[in-house]
Amino acid sequence: MNNEAKRSDYLVVGSLFKDEKISVSIACKGEKRTENLYLLNEFVYDKEDLYVFKKLFSIFSSPKKPKEFVDFFVSGEKFYAVFKYNETNNIKKKFERALSTTHFDDRCRILELILMKIDSINTFGPEFSGCISEPENIKVDDDKNIIIDYNLKNIYEIDFTELKQQGIKCLMFDLDSTVMVSKSSNFLPETVEWFNSFIKDFEVAIISNNKNDKYIEEASKIAPCRVIGRADKPNPKVMESYLNSVGISPKEAIMIGDRPLTDILAGKLLGCKTILVGSINPHENLPTKIVRALERSTIRG
Repeated sequence: MNNEAKRSDYLVVGSLFKDEKISVSIACKGEKRTENLYLLNEFVYDKEDLYVFKKLFSIFSSPKKPKEFVDFFVSGEKFYAVFKYNETNNIKKKFERALSTTHFDDRCRILELILMKIDSINTFGPEFSGCISEPENIKVDDDKNIIIDYNLKNIYEIDFTELKQQGIKCLMFDLDSTVMVSKSSNFLPETVEWFNSFIKDFEVAIISNNKNDKYIEEASKIAPCRVIGRADKPNPKVMESYLNSVGISPKEAIMIGDRPLTDILAGKLLGCKTILVGSINPHENLPTKIVRALERSTIRG
């Protein structure tokens, strides 16, 4: 089968994200049933972003290719990466497993957690479009978007006076891309000054999913507060253990991070207020920007 025929096999039934370089859609191959649904990633074949093509091709050709990555082909001036859509019935079960967001192929798996809110998808029934349960601590709107308490451009916009007035006693921060440029092992000078402006007024901790113990150890040496790694967010157990250790209830704490489906969801599951912030790094690569935009389609606030 030629590549033009391959592309025509996939019927787009809803769009998730689109800009000048990539379009991410839900597509159906064959009869319109949930088992025939795919995530169709359409990239412009641009020399400037050739590294994306090389990375995807490398993953697709690898013996360790994720089973969800089912097709990769070029058609005209575009190339396509196709992933099987895996239905998620209950987020309470999903957050019990470890979710890594470090590697690109693992990030692709996080797409199965994205909440579907596309009108054309609703014809497949609530078992497909309702990808999140409604446990007591998660507030969702009619379109099943997670409702966050604050949505800010970056950490520097946080109003600590307002938080104190609301009875907040503890601040829990994510590490990479929230208070530290990812994998930089250092805080920006302005971030150190910012920490010093409030650190005496709250219990403060940095709680990260990073599993590199040496990296966490190095961050701990220069951080103005405790740094905890291997948190496995959105599982809130590590956050809960920390709050218990300092004698603070979830209602007196707030979780601050840049990822809706890890940081913010963990806070909501624990019963905390939450602040979603933009990345501290304005120069993130294209795959990271895509995943970040897709995740933010799941929130409201």
